[in-house]
Amino acid sequence: MIRNFALTFGKVTNTLLQAPVYFLVAAQDGAVGRGDDATLITHDIAGTTSWLAFVLNLLIAEWYIQRRYGSLRASRTRPVAPTAEAAAAGEPR
Repeated sequence: MIRNFALTFGKVTNTLLQAPVYFLVAAQDGAVGRGDDATLITHDIAGTTSWLAFVLNLLIAEWYIQRRYGSLRASRTRPVAPTAEAAAAGEPR
């Protein structure tokens, strides 16, 4: 459910990232490798921010899941039964 929300929220993150990335590229005074074609530059920025939005959202979702539920998984593991040698030697569990 958390990952689903992160992917769905990717569109919002993409919209929020597009303007800053566009201005960062525009601030380089046309130093983009494809020349002055604004359509190609806009497509490159759209592709980059789309990828970045989904990856950032998934990384944050995974971090949240591991932080919240990681310790829960560790506590659910079964304890290992003592070996026959340990039980014969009288070692505590």
